[in-house]
Amino acid sequence: MQQVEQRKVVLRGLLDLFHQKEEEEKKRKKEDEERKKKKIEEKNIQEKEEKKKKEIELKKAKEEEENKKKQEKIDLKKKEDDDKKRKKVQEENLKKEKQKEQNKMQGSGQMYGNNEDFTDFDTQILGTVQMTNFFKLRASGRCYAVQSKQNGWVGSAKVIPIQSKNDTELLMLQRAVHPFIIPFVSTQELNQYFVAYTELADCFSLADLLNRCKLTESIIQKIAWQI
Repeated sequence: MQQVEQRKVVLRGLLDLFHQKEEEEKKRKKEDEERKKKKIEEKNIQEKEEKKKKEIELKKAKEEEENKKKQEKIDLKKKEDDDKKRKKVQEENLKKEKQKEQNKMQGSGQMYGNNEDFTDFDTQILGTVQMTNFFKLRASGRCYAVQSKQNGWVGSAKVIPIQSKNDTELLMLQRAVHPFIIPFVSTQELNQYFVAYTELADCFSLADLLNRCKLTESIIQKIAWQI
């Protein structure tokens, strides 16, 4: 009888221990589930915050890009307007200079001191390469102030017969880089003629420059020394 009671006590103890373990396991599982749930919630919150942050960054980047494009359009429009104004001023100056030269020729009855005037003939040549001939540069041979009909470029063009072309001189001009040397632009061959393009000097030609300014003895000495 005593043994039976002892066994009952042991069984109850084991049963209580089993229930305790079971409760602890349930509690542990519940805590694990709560932790997982909390992690998922935290992850969702973090993902939402990151998504919101990315959306804000994308929106900001988009606004910056739009502002940049707007500014580029404004700058481009300003540049185009400035270019148009500059070209207009250049054209007006060239037209005035052309009219001045024509008036001077009519008054003197001379053509720039050259033995033969090729202006009309060269105008046709330059016209075939989409160049407008404004006027002939003084004392410069067959050299003209021109403007491209395609892009509005303004410069000078020298028409040279193929047989008179000096390759060495052209090569030197292409390589020369100096603040007092007119920059070389390009060349073009047309039938029996060769056209060399350079930038247009502010005073058009050396003869025009000398005609407009007064040379003192000191300036002449300085120029002669450089030569």
